[in-house]
Amino acid sequence: MKVAIVCDDLVQSGGQERLVMAVCEIWPGAPLYTAYASKNWINICQQKKIDLRASFMQKLPLIEKLYRYYSPFMLHPLAFESFDFSGYDVVVSISSRFAHGVLTKPGTIHVCYMNSPGRMFWEASSYFDSESYGVLKTFKKFARPILSVPLSYLRLWDRTAAQKVDYFMANSRNAQRKIAKYYKRDSLVVYPFADIKDEMSDKCGVGNYFMVITRLQAWKRVDTAVEACTKLNIPLKIIGEGPDEVGYGFDKHTKRGFRYRSC
Repeated sequence: MKVAIVCDDLVQSGGQERLVMAVCEIWPGAPLYTAYASKNWINICQQKKIDLRASFMQKLPLIEKLYRYYSPFMLHPLAFESFDFSGYDVVVSISSRFAHGVLTKPGTIHVCYMNSPGRMFWEASSYFDSESYGVLKTFKKFARPILSVPLSYLRLWDRTAAQKVDYFMANSRNAQRKIAKYYKRDSLVVYPFADIKDEMSDKCGVGNYFMVITRLQAWKRVDTAVEACTKLNIPLKIIGEGPDEVGYGFDKHTKRGFRYRSC
């Protein structure tokens, strides 16, 4: 059986990327298709002997820094639709935005593991409110009006692409509900693995506390966990790093909220 693996991109280092690497271990000879990959991930794939195949987006200017800002301009759909999977029996996509939009022949089975339908498409209000915008922060108030037309088209593309998937798996019941609501598709909940030994060490200590392990971005809503534990006087340890560390208000919650770059 000839298998191909597809993911949105390889730039950050989070749960989705670890899941992609785990899927590559299941089919060690399968090529990994993606829109683009950072130099770090290219090196990782070379070390793991993964046949990484990036799209034309790999050659776009400053792709590692501006990859999020290319999203509304229909380049991702073109990138994934440009891949040729005619020689494969099974295509496994791991998607939270675009990867499920690949095109397959009638004889090829497409199985999609959906972390979540694209938040930028379907939950624009909360997405743009929580987005940090980085170097484009000055243009934050203009983002939604300017992007309303391309986002409407992306929603149509996203729903159409979802109808071409043969089988959906959802990483949670919440993702399952979204798949049913936005795509009108059934899905099977398959929870992602959690490699606790890799995340924790003896330095974490044994005690009575809650712990959050995540990439620190506003839409992860770590601030909600900090606020809840602060009000309930419950110790909380947060392990992670990310572009939105400053926005979580750790300084206001230093008594109960702690940020650890590593354990």
